[in-house]
Amino acid sequence: MIPLIYLAPIVFFGIFALDLGPDAEPIPTNHRLVYAALCLPWIVLALRTLRIGVLPGRDGLVIRNVMRTRRVPWADVERFELGDWGGFPCGVARLADGGKVVISALNPPFEFQKGQHPVVPRLLAELNEDLAAARGTGVIAPVTPEP
Repeated sequence: MIPLIYLAPIVFFGIFALDLGPDAEPIPTNHRLVYAALCLPWIVLALRTLRIGVLPGRDGLVIRNVMRTRRVPWADVERFELGDWGGFPCGVARLADGGKVVISALNPPFEFQKGQHPVVPRLLAELNEDLAAARGTGVIAPVTPEP
C-alpha cells in the first residue's frame, strides 16, 4: 500500500496543472494565496531536510531527522549498523533496551550495483569507533547484553 504522503505531491500537481492551463487569464489573488498555503508545508519539510545529521559529542549524540531531533546518551547506544527504514536501507543506532533510532542522514545513495558506494558503512564504522572510545575513556560503561 502506498503511504498517503507519497500521493500528496501528485494531488498538488494536479490542482496546479488544472488551474494553470493554457488560457490567458491571470490567476486571481485568492488562488495564489491558496497555492502559497499549499506550498508552505513542503518548503518547511525541504528546509528541515537540509539540516538532518548525526552529531557525536562527549556525552552522546544528537540525531537530527526531518521531523524530530533526539539526544541519545552514549550509555543508551549498543551499536550502529545498517538497518531498515520503511523498506529502504538506513543507518540506525541500536539501543541497549532493544529499541532503535533511525538516522535518516545515513541512508545510502541509490546504487545500480550493491556495494559500490562505501560512505555509509564507513560512517557507521566511525560512529562505532566513537562509541568504543567513549566506553574506553570511562565516559560510559560497556553495554552488557542481557541473556
